[in-house]
Amino acid sequence: MVDGPGRELVPHLPGLDAHHVVVERLDPGAAQQDHRPVEAVVADDDVAAAGEHQRRALGLAQRLDGLLGARRLHQAPRRAAEPQRREWREHRAAIAACRGMLASVWAGVSHAAKPKLFMGYNDRRSPMAKPRNTDYLTELKHEAGALREIADREAPGRLVPSRPDVTIADLPAELVRLYGWAVDALASGAVEEGVPEPPPARPAEAETLAAFDASLDRLLRAFESHPADSPVWTWAPVPWNAEFWQRRAAVATALARWDAQMAVGSTAPLPTALAADAISEVFEAFVPVGIRRGPHAEPGGLVQLFAQDADATWFVRLRDGLVSLLDDPEPRTALQARAAGSASDIALALWGRLPFGICDVAGEEALLQSLRVR
Repeated sequence: MVDGPGRELVPHLPGLDAHHVVVERLDPGAAQQDHRPVEAVVADDDVAAAGEHQRRALGLAQRLDGLLGARRLHQAPRRAAEPQRREWREHRAAIAACRGMLASVWAGVSHAAKPKLFMGYNDRRSPMAKPRNTDYLTELKHEAGALREIADREAPGRLVPSRPDVTIADLPAELVRLYGWAVDALASGAVEEGVPEPPPARPAEAETLAAFDASLDRLLRAFESHPADSPVWTWAPVPWNAEFWQRRAAVATALARWDAQMAVGSTAPLPTALAADAISEVFEAFVPVGIRRGPHAEPGGLVQLFAQDADATWFVRLRDGLVSLLDDPEPRTALQARAAGSASDIALALWGRLPFGICDVAGEEALLQSLRVR
């Protein structure tokens, strides 16, 4: 008797206190999964799931013992009355059903106990191996429009809580400087001597938005004439191409938009794909050149960041004050800290906008704090 997809009902069994027992069908391929041992922290929901399976298995084992005893009591000679023989056949069927249920439950325990959080270990996946799917120019236009809307209607001198030394007017002014640097780099190409950063832009408050609009327009036109793979100088140890500046402009504008929204008390998260890029940018560009805030935690260790909505994991090793992004960490290496949450929350924590407590944190939080950048 079937009760919905994936569930079968076993009729009432003598000696059981319930009217039916639910049997969960498992994916036939589940037994083929890689369950090699890993030293990892198992999420609370995984522990709860495994515990539930073990509880059910124990209950079924006890019921099986009772049915076996009942079978011995009800064995009858060949000439026993027909009702006794029928009851004996029912007990045999019940015993077979319980054995099948026990096998399914124990298979479920093995599957549920696999640590889902540490998928980077088991599945060998790394965000560095994933194709870039972010349309940086679309994100840049959207984030710039949202920032400008706030800056246009709010008092320019209002302080930004996430950056107490910055006002709403300072946010577009900072981007004017960045956009100008990107335009200069795109125009210079892959020059070995580098492109100097422009001095801070300090337009009058009444002229800030006009300067922002003009610099954004110049930047977009420069990007349109320089495809993402165009050779362009960068200040970071990454491939020299225009995509670096596309990502840098989009991430910086999204962070400024979030800061402006924080000033008015209504924030929206960073877009998932762009937030994942903001995380990668920390370890690919900023950390390697020493742009970190706060003290460096000692001793170091292996740290995992898991962006659940982006399905991306970053493994970072801290050692002797240095930080390394690992594509393929040793499976048996123990974690000293991990943070799991949305890509936006992890990115905002790394960029110093939110505390890491916004995420699910385990281990030495000081290691996570030492990864924060400006």
